[in-house]
Formats: sequence, structure tokens, C-alpha cells
Amino acid sequence: MLPKKQRANKAEVQAASKGGSTKHSTYFTLRKAVNKDLRVAVVVSKKVSPTAVGRNTLKRRVREVLRSVSFPTNATYIVYVKKNSQTLTPKEIKKEIQGLL
Repeated sequence: MLPKKQRANKAEVQAASKGGSTKHSTYFTLRKAVNKDLRVAVVVSKKVSPTAVGRNTLKRRVREVLRSVSFPTNATYIVYVKKNSQTLTPKEIKKEIQGLL
């Protein structure tokens, strides 16, 4: 779990989704908006996993990997999970996210 200081709230997620830069990979989309502090959020839509249990499982797996990733600058990072990412191992998730940074 990410420390509470590093978790983005709803207002920060909405502000970052309107502006900032976007990078895409096969399994994730990363959106970055300039901010004075480091903030991170993980978004999994109902299209990716229709059940809340599945969405929460994906979020936990991605957040656990994000704990070990070093972010280059202080900004708000939003990780959008895509449909076919449910079968990835933690090593593959880390490789994909580091590729986006």
C-alpha cells in the first residue's frame, strides 16, 4: 500500500486527467501532471473487470509494484489499467510501468 501522503485524491485525479502528458503501453496508460508533491493513483474501469473484487485485486497488485518504483519528478501520476493486464506477473507489471516513466 502506498503511504497516504502519496495517494492522489479525487480532485487531483480529475485535474490530472484533464491536462498533462499521456503515455500508452499494451497493458497500461500513464498520465502525468505537474504537481509540487508526488501523488499516485490507480484506475481500473468496469470494462476491465466487471466485479469489484477483480478491480480491487488489480489495484492492489499495481500499487504494490508502484511502491518499489522510483518516480523521476514530483507530479501526479495516474495509472489506468487496460483489459488484458489481469494475467501479468508482478515483474511484468514493473517492467511495463518503468517503460512508461
